[in-house]
Amino acid sequence: MNRAFTFLLICVIHAGSIAQGTGLLVNDNTDRWIWNQRFDVNDDQFHSVYRSYDRNASGEDSTHNSLRDRLKPVFLLGGELGIDPGHTPMWTSQALVGLAIDQPIGKRIRLQGAAYGGIVDGTSLLYKGPVREDVYPGIGKVIDEQGGTASIWNGLFALRFDPSHIFSIELGRAKHFWGDGYRSLFLSDHAPAYPYLQLKTKVWHIDYTNLFSWQQGIIDIDDEGAAFEDKFTSTHMLSWNISPRINVQIFETIIWQSEDSLSQRGFDVQYLNPIIFYRPVEFASGSADNAIIGLGMSFKVYPSYLIYAQFAFDEFLLDQFQAANGWWGNKFGIQLGVKGQDVLGVEGLYMQSEFNMVRPFTYSHGSPIQNYAHFNGSLAHPLGANFYEFLVLAEMEKDPWSLRNLLTYVIKGDDVGDINLGGDIFRSYVDPFRDVGNFIGQGDRTEAIQNSIYLSRILDHKSDRRIMLGYHSRWDMGDVKGTDHIFTLSLRSNIGDGYR
Repeated sequence: MNRAFTFLLICVIHAGSIAQGTGLLVNDNTDRWIWNQRFDVNDDQFHSVYRSYDRNASGEDSTHNSLRDRLKPVFLLGGELGIDPGHTPMWTSQALVGLAIDQPIGKRIRLQGAAYGGIVDGTSLLYKGPVREDVYPGIGKVIDEQGGTASIWNGLFALRFDPSHIFSIELGRAKHFWGDGYRSLFLSDHAPAYPYLQLKTKVWHIDYTNLFSWQQGIIDIDDEGAAFEDKFTSTHMLSWNISPRINVQIFETIIWQSEDSLSQRGFDVQYLNPIIFYRPVEFASGSADNAIIGLGMSFKVYPSYLIYAQFAFDEFLLDQFQAANGWWGNKFGIQLGVKGQDVLGVEGLYMQSEFNMVRPFTYSHGSPIQNYAHFNGSLAHPLGANFYEFLVLAEMEKDPWSLRNLLTYVIKGDDVGDINLGGDIFRSYVDPFRDVGNFIGQGDRTEAIQNSIYLSRILDHKSDRRIMLGYHSRWDMGDVKGTDHIFTLSLRSNIGDGYR
């Protein structure tokens, strides 16, 4: 039986046994705007960790809106000019257009969709991850590529059914972002969209989400002859507003490949149980699937600040941690941050400061297909593993203008040739260079400061239609030194994030 049909059939059957959905397109600007509206130190119902936020979360009724109100254009028309001193200038451009729809069907069903496509000339100069020419970062497979110019398209949809105020069932193809940070160590929007079934249960102050996803893995991201293969993830997170000011999250995901040398597993029904912890099931089944667990928390500070944290554990042994010997198998990540609006009493000033660290080999797996990634994009932090990152984001908004500045400082270690030092999540961890003595930043060391500043003329908040002018500078101070300057100009709508 066709695997796509099997996945869909299993999900629909399971949806009947358990049943708040979110908006379709993850976008940091729009989500921040909604967060600013929803933030309330006395609110114990809003679970801000699930993004993208519903654009109709304010409670407005769109049932009787005209077709013109429900059908909106989406587009990205832009160019990037990169100047690297001592080299010829580099130029990339994107011309993507399409339509998005938000259509209620009665009072309990809602259909959201977006389809867009067009031409891109080169990969975005702002993208720093692994690149395969047959995949455009953040979007997916390339339709046609000739001389650096590629045709691409993207189709997204979410069909949500709310049988009651407690349960919600959503089937679609989109991205998800779980966390209060600018980055997420649990689940981010860095990778292309993927098919999924989302089941939400909201009772009292608890929002419990199950997410079943169908993704694509690859053995070697650098091997142009290697084909992507099917894999699946079964993920859940419990978000509990213990009080109006305190939130705690428990996260867990497991990744397995559709087939291996021993069997063709497809979608493994044992991971459909919505309330189990997957790691014991993995052990009980004798499988070598990839499991990641996490703990998140946040605390609201009067009048308009949020302190937050995430702790992600891919593998962890306390005795090895206490020995402080740099054992390769202690794979985990930590995020600490604070954000707030109207900072220091300045109306319209939003600021966010965040620290992220991820140990070598985290998010990788013995079978590279089962790493925590989809196509060529990490499902967590864009840098993958083996890094420190500190960032400060500031945005001053005074309608219709916005001035946004993101400053990041990164230390990142990459593998050196065939030496496996845990910097590449697309590489098997079976043969690490050393068992102990590992540290963050080992290998080919990158140390860089990057600053991005955008001036925007906002045309519409909810659809994030805006004209943007940007300047990006990067100073590399690691093993390879250099300076880059990139200028960007774009006319865009809520087509997803282009500058995470």
